[in-house]
Amino acid sequence: MLDENQLEKLIKQLETAINSGTTAEPNHRKLFEQAIWTVENIDEAVRSQALLKGFLPSEGRIEATKIAILNSLCSQVSEAWETINDGSELEDLGERALNLACDALDKLNALS
Repeated sequence: MLDENQLEKLIKQLETAINSGTTAEPNHRKLFEQAIWTVENIDEAVRSQALLKGFLPSEGRIEATKIAILNSLCSQVSEAWETINDGSELEDLGERALNLACDALDKLNALS
C-alpha cells in the first residue's frame, strides 16, 4: 500500500518520465503500467495513507485526494499516449490506462 509520500513520489516519477523527452518504449510502458496499478488500487492507497496519519478523513477529503491523483495520471498518460500512433500493444496499454483513469474520474463525477 502506498502512503501519501509514495503516491507523490510516483506522480513525480511519472512526470519526470514524460518531461525527460525520451520516447523509449520502456519508459512509456512503465508509465502506463504504474498508472493502471494506481487506478486499480486507488481506494486502498488513499484510505491506508489516511489511516497511517492516525485519523479517519471525511469522504469529501478522500474523494478530493482521489480526484487530484486521477487528474494528474490522466494528464501524464495522455501526453505520452498521444505520441504513439502505431497501433502497437504499447498504444493499447496507454489507451487502457487512460480509459481506466477517466472511468474512475467519471465514477467520482469529476470528469472534465
